[in-house]
Amino acid sequence: MSRAHCAAFLVTLISVTITLLSLEADAQSTVDDSASCESSTLGEAVNLIREDLKDVKLIRDVKNLLESRQQTLTSLNSSHLCE
Repeated sequence: MSRAHCAAFLVTLISVTITLLSLEADAQSTVDDSASCESSTLGEAVNLIREDLKDVKLIRDVKNLLESRQQTLTSLNSSHLCE
């Protein structure tokens, strides 16, 4: 290798080493000790599922209402076109 290549390789090696050392020093624990990670009881899990089911029912009701309104509007528009 030429002297320029050796110097470039040495600079690159030093830069990579410094970067890796700084990353290691900045690393923090990824363990979350907050209450959100605690295991829930079966009752709490059931209550969460029930709440989700209520939300699903509400969404389904709104969807049905919108479909019904759309059908009504379509029928009204069709009857107006026939007149």
